[in-house]
Amino acid sequence: MSYAERYCGFVDILGFRQLVNGLSAEGEEWQSMRRLLERLHNPPKDLMSHHELTAGSDIRIQSISDAIAISTLPTPGGLYQMFNVLEDVALTFLIGGYFVRGAIVKGMLYHDEKMVFGEALTEAYRLESEIVRFPRIMVARKVAIEAMSHPVVGLNFKLHLKRAEDGPYFLDVLHKMVVKYKIETSQGEPLGGTDLQEFEFYIGCAESIQRRYDESADNPRHFEKVLWFARYWNATIREHGIKYIEKIKGPGIDPPPAVWG
Repeated sequence: MSYAERYCGFVDILGFRQLVNGLSAEGEEWQSMRRLLERLHNPPKDLMSHHELTAGSDIRIQSISDAIAISTLPTPGGLYQMFNVLEDVALTFLIGGYFVRGAIVKGMLYHDEKMVFGEALTEAYRLESEIVRFPRIMVARKVAIEAMSHPVVGLNFKLHLKRAEDGPYFLDVLHKMVVKYKIETSQGEPLGGTDLQEFEFYIGCAESIQRRYDESADNPRHFEKVLWFARYWNATIREHGIKYIEKIKGPGIDPPPAVWG
């Protein structure tokens, strides 16, 4: 290992501290917590496979309480794996009713199995804590433009990125839901029976978002964050004509912001 340029992501799990404060040795919540973090440290093998047209990644992941640090080599393959892992993290916590907020940058970093430090981590943390207001994973403009301009896999990266109406590029964590829907409906036949079970996970995500939206009514600071994600969810469903998965209902959600990507 050396102090070298890497892609670096810093992600915070919103509301995680309150969950930790409510843990007890007698309940099962701490086991659920452990399983969530275990999935983070051991992503499914399909997420760790290299894109067929890109180089390696040397992906490294660490979690401390409600924060996640992740880094890869500064290659298209490295960034592709980081996107896949963080999308999985966001959805895994979403179905549990928790949102993630973070940033992805490129810069100098040291990251081994015991420690991580460097200007890239400092910048990712600064963006997450000071700039990224809503529950999304911001992708620094330099990283986003570099990825989308790649001569071979640039179009693939474009599918994973959106640009918010207030400026930043962000990781489209609902990309996999869109892909799954298009695959399942590619035959032109209406879904039914066991086919609908494929969407149970995303139906559960919709229920979690709706629950958080309703629960946050008395907390304006938290409500604005949930509202942003609810608009993002509904805009995605409407843009791609996704059926079988509920939109989030409530004041201020529709119509969505004018620009999503």
